[in-house]
Amino acid sequence: MRRLFQALTVLAVAATAALVAAAPAQAATICEQYGTTTIQDKYIVQNNRWGSAAEQCIETTDNGFRITSQQGSTSTSGPPLSYPSMVLGCHYQNCSPGTNLPAQLSQVSSVPSTISYGYAGGTYNATYDIWMDPTPKTDGVSQMEIMIWFHRQGSIQPIGGPVGNTTVGGRNWEVWQGNNGGNDVVSYLAPATINSWSFNVKDFIDDVVARTQVTNDWYLTSLQAGFEPWNGGVGLAVNNFSAEVNVGTSPPPPPPPGDGGTIAGQASGRCLDILDLGTADSTPIQLWDCTANWNQLWSRTGNTFVNPQTGKCLDVSGGSTANGARVQLYTCNGTGAQSWQVNGDGTITNPQSGKCLDAVEQGTGNGTRLQIWDCFGGGGTQPNQVWTVGGGSTPPPPGDDQTPLAINGQLYVCGVNLCNQYNQPIQLRGMSTHGLQWFNNCYNDASLDVLADEWRADLFRIAMYVQEGGYETNPPWFTNRVNELVDEAEERGLYAMIDFHTLTPGDPMYNLDRAKTFFAAVASRNADKKNVIYEIANEPNGVGWGTIKSYAEQVIPVIRANDPDAVIIVGTRGWSSLGVSEGSNADEVINNPVNASNIMYAFHFYAASHQDFYRAEVQRAAATLPLFVTEFGTVDYTGDGGVDVGSTNAWLNLLDQLKIGYANWTYSDANEGSGAFNPGTCNSGNFSGTSNLTASGNLLRSRISTPDNFPTS
Repeated sequence: MRRLFQALTVLAVAATAALVAAAPAQAATICEQYGTTTIQDKYIVQNNRWGSAAEQCIETTDNGFRITSQQGSTSTSGPPLSYPSMVLGCHYQNCSPGTNLPAQLSQVSSVPSTISYGYAGGTYNATYDIWMDPTPKTDGVSQMEIMIWFHRQGSIQPIGGPVGNTTVGGRNWEVWQGNNGGNDVVSYLAPATINSWSFNVKDFIDDVVARTQVTNDWYLTSLQAGFEPWNGGVGLAVNNFSAEVNVGTSPPPPPPPGDGGTIAGQASGRCLDILDLGTADSTPIQLWDCTANWNQLWSRTGNTFVNPQTGKCLDVSGGSTANGARVQLYTCNGTGAQSWQVNGDGTITNPQSGKCLDAVEQGTGNGTRLQIWDCFGGGGTQPNQVWTVGGGSTPPPPGDDQTPLAINGQLYVCGVNLCNQYNQPIQLRGMSTHGLQWFNNCYNDASLDVLADEWRADLFRIAMYVQEGGYETNPPWFTNRVNELVDEAEERGLYAMIDFHTLTPGDPMYNLDRAKTFFAAVASRNADKKNVIYEIANEPNGVGWGTIKSYAEQVIPVIRANDPDAVIIVGTRGWSSLGVSEGSNADEVINNPVNASNIMYAFHFYAASHQDFYRAEVQRAAATLPLFVTEFGTVDYTGDGGVDVGSTNAWLNLLDQLKIGYANWTYSDANEGSGAFNPGTCNSGNFSGTSNLTASGNLLRSRISTPDNFPTS
């Protein structure tokens, strides 16, 4: 494939003879650098060892190939060794037999494809590549590459940087964009390993058209499926690959818009309005007093805003990505100029430019024109870039009786945030149990009804101690009790965080086998639930980040084998302080992240002990790492002492600002300052009201019971 830098085009031309396909064969071994053959009289199989002089051999099978020899090795800070792969279409003048590629995107109606991978040891990714170019190119490198990352192993990541999350083909993906020096790349990173999948490649093409410079006038030049190894990889296999490019006669019409609704500005209170009731292409969009007349109505159709009366789209003039580019009405054409993303903070962004819908010069009066402009970078929003969207296909706001689980559904990690089923960032707020071996009678129908109905919590953290009379003494009982509490939380619409509560010893490796056994059991049993979050190591301490990372990379696959979609939280060094309590900081995680997707990192604090210095580190780290405060106390680090109201509120205000979820220690009647209930409450069974709450309990109840902000559009 792949990252074939400009210098390699000369090499490719010189090696044209080597790129001529060999005679079709049912089974062949290829060790030549650019050696190829064909299978099924339809697909090319290529060794494509473009980045290394060391031997690499592949062996074809009836439906794919496997790597049989890999002698090379290279640093993960640079490009991979090769891209052994299957090809449909054209690669450096070598076109697969009978292919109809290149094909103009406007003529491609669907591209059904099936891929099945076999994984092995080493550092590598398994990627499905889609190549496109403005011309019907059959030689050299096309200008746009889509990479679908089915699996990655080792400390590797896509080209460029993350730009957000999306849903394509019914799956959630983290999207990265960049340029490798030879072509643009949009990568879709799966949150969990995908072994095999049947899907429509056109869905990914359409998404890239919506977010980049690619238009439907471009050409699809090839589809490729294989591996990028940095080292190892013997045994990797494409077990099966098939694809069909169905070509029609004309692009499909845009879906019919609904009745539509208005888009109103926060600063002005005025609506997006088509100037002078115009219907022609290039009619400017302005602010005007809201009347809900037809020229102020917009229907959300896919990623576009369509005016129902005219059938035309909200458009950035000329497809420009520059500050000040005019926003106008224009015939819908499926380009990135007409793609808009509605964000949880009220901004509306154009993914092609990365810029925000903006009222010119922060104007608020009638006649103020609309443009795109850099989104406000001050850690919040700017009123002239914040909008309220109504009508169309935007989901209606949930009713007051809907639970957190019913509103948000399956959660996933999006960038540095936790996102809901509407692809919007959210914050969960809740309480943690104390040790089940000591306070089991605190967790029953009465107490959990109060947590859900009176405290209006979103989250119930189930702290299952491993030592100190916990799991290791009776694994079946603790496993069953955790599952029971997961069910109780689900019945009340709460998210359940399963906490593998390791503390002493602080080395998580001490409990590695227990963790694998426990998480295999609970992940298998709860795989179909949408309310489960896994916390795999409560407070690692006395060990380096490398040890914690190694532990996580052995436990996470156990969960993923049973529950591929759930969010997993990894503890950090120094009692989950991001290393701060042991003299380090978040850089050790930032520079060496866990090799897994859909994960977050734990941070713990106790307000009376951990103050400004810790808060500053959390604020810094949160710009790069997805964080969840899985445990905190209002008192000092011992869990006792007086409540530090000022520091607690400073912490919670910061977490609210950053949309970082939290669970307070503890929802129990422990005779210590951190307990939420007065001693004896759990025996009495009377959890309702505030008279039985401690100072800590009253403070947390007052904070958690405030209305949630769960965006649905």
